[in-house]
Amino acid sequence: MFTWQEIDQIKVDATRIKERISQAAQNELLTKGILGFRIETVAREANSSISVIYRHYIDRSGLIVHVLARIFDQIQHNQAETLYNYFNSMDVICASDVIKAIPHLDESARSINMKWRLLALALSTEEAELRESIENSILSTFPIWQKTIDLIHSKASQDSTFDTRFFSIVFLMHMPYYNMLLREHRIRDDDYKKYLFELMNKLT
Repeated sequence: MFTWQEIDQIKVDATRIKERISQAAQNELLTKGILGFRIETVAREANSSISVIYRHYIDRSGLIVHVLARIFDQIQHNQAETLYNYFNSMDVICASDVIKAIPHLDESARSINMKWRLLALALSTEEAELRESIENSILSTFPIWQKTIDLIHSKASQDSTFDTRFFSIVFLMHMPYYNMLLREHRIRDDDYKKYLFELMNKLT
């Protein structure tokens, strides 16, 4: 029989081993990609064994799904927090400050983060576990995005007026599937069409 202290220590050790496996798997995936991803390398780098890895993850695909969810969550939180800190450091926010923060098309297309986000999103259409993890990540960062929008409004210069829908559409609707994962927070078709209609009328 194990004592409670021994049981607690076993749990701590198991958590540490799982974290080592996760970090080694993430390094392997970022370095080799999905096609070159090898469980043997992960086991060696994590100072573990293949059998131990399969105790935590069903198979190679299960480990890859876990790592993609982990990478996506790291990118998601880093992007949201970086944007908030960018605006929070300003006393007054002008339109030019906002434009600088918007993802530029060429820059986004070349971004390594975009590559991994797209890969995770694409696989999530087939992998229910990955989709659930991504949904949870997106929903957990949504309050940060909302707080950022509120911050922009509160610090906007007197000669600047911002339409909240603009931020939502630019930051969220550039990828419709991503928008869908926001569940009840997503931009709905009617609101999107209404915004475009009003915008087009302003331009004519």
